[in-house]
Amino acid sequence: RKQYEAALRRSEEHLHYVIDANPNAIITLDREGRFLTVSSPGLSLLGVSDYADIIYTHWQSYWHEEEQDTVAQAMQQAISGKPAYFVAQG
Repeated sequence: RKQYEAALRRSEEHLHYVIDANPNAIITLDREGRFLTVSSPGLSLLGVSDYADIIYTHWQSYWHEEEQDTVAQAMQQAISGKPAYFVAQG
């Protein structure tokens, strides 16, 4: 079990580095729309400097009002099991 947990931790760390190295904003939300992960470019897009300030808060608190319908549609698409992405105006 300890080996499995260590391997899982290494995998999570690797994924974090890959996401943060991407120049695009990568944001994951739970089914209720709360932030789970936000890459460094994502923090910049949302105008947040520290991930701790945003974790588990709802995306609508930080997203531009004119793009909220687009985000909501992408979330519904993802919940239905289809890949979802969009280009934010930032």
